[in-house]
Amino acid sequence: MDVKTTNLVEGYIYNGGRSNLANINTYSACFKYWAKPYGYTPWLYGAIAIPFLFRVVENVNTPPPMYELPHSRIVQLLNNLGVRMEGICEIAEGETLDRLRKEAWDAAKRAIDSGYPCFGRGFDFHHGETSVVQGYDEAAEVYIISCWQGTKTIPWQSLGERDGLIDLHWMKPDGEEEDDLRTLRDALSLAVGFADGKHTGPGTKVGSDAYDHWVHELRKGTVDGWFFAYNTHEWDTCRTYGYKFLVEAKERLGTAAPRALDEAIERFGSVRAAINQVYRLFPWEQPRGWIEDSERRLEAARLLEQAKQYDAAAIEAFRNIIETIQ
Repeated sequence: MDVKTTNLVEGYIYNGGRSNLANINTYSACFKYWAKPYGYTPWLYGAIAIPFLFRVVENVNTPPPMYELPHSRIVQLLNNLGVRMEGICEIAEGETLDRLRKEAWDAAKRAIDSGYPCFGRGFDFHHGETSVVQGYDEAAEVYIISCWQGTKTIPWQSLGERDGLIDLHWMKPDGEEEDDLRTLRDALSLAVGFADGKHTGPGTKVGSDAYDHWVHELRKGTVDGWFFAYNTHEWDTCRTYGYKFLVEAKERLGTAAPRALDEAIERFGSVRAAINQVYRLFPWEQPRGWIEDSERRLEAARLLEQAKQYDAAAIEAFRNIIETIQ
């Protein structure tokens, strides 16, 4: 008699057609699985602070640098949405890496056997991308994942071989009661810390420095149109959802809303408007190669200089909100 060695979390799969952010697609798949309302919503985007984390690396001609985000902190913010997150996230080498690989493999099997949706980084692409871990095959000793590249199998012994990262999480439905004020405070606290350079690597420019770097490269004429549009697409999506998150926070909180929230909405609304104009100049997707239209390129630089001022003002408004809530 054949023995079944494969176990899948039924109905749980990655959908890369909804967002260009792999982690949003993955978290949304988890919420859909648990029939919770937060998939692909402004409240999800804002609750994990993604719309407020402006960053760039030295080489601007790359996709938005997901690997420089504080993923562990972002995952923990999901706890504010009525779920309970558990998992492993460490970088190691040698025997420690081997031990963590085995721990992740055993933990994934237990979670999947219990019907919990799993996800993690480093299963496909570099460690910035997040994949759905749909299941496993015990006999073949592989994870069954889905990601941008469709459904794949990944040997558990290969996890972390590129960068030593072991990153695996699972979502349980029995989180603590939601508190919208806490959700707002925690998201904006991460945003402020990130803008202050506390939650990313030394090779990443954040906040005003990131805007300055983009402006410099645009004026120098060394920006590839295809990659610039890739970035403007993310910026526009995130700023739009971030603005909607702040507006929704005011509606949810009612009379308990901090006064500074009105200021934050106004200032971040200005960020959103300026970024949207940049996106309209360079919508996804553009031809590859240096941007030849200097008028359009310099206008984008001017708009980003505006957005920098608005963004810095929004971060100060976020500080005021946090101080009020503490």
